[in-house]
Amino acid sequence: MDKKRYIQLRRQDGESAAVYLELRDHPHEPTFGLVKRSVSIHQLIPGYTGPGISIEFDASDRPIGVEIIYPLDEK
Repeated sequence: MDKKRYIQLRRQDGESAAVYLELRDHPHEPTFGLVKRSVSIHQLIPGYTGPGISIEFDASDRPIGVEIIYPLDEK
């Protein structure tokens, strides 16, 4: 049975909360230059004010990941 991971979720905290969803065609390991194109929801929906959501594509134009960035409020 193929044990390849199809979806992996990574979370990072700092000035903003970031979640990265690795899709099936992502190599699931750090690879320099893997992302060749990124499309942001801000580019697609005029006036959108929600968290940053981007779909990342590889050199073959396959979607390999989805990144969600949500700024944290300082209180």
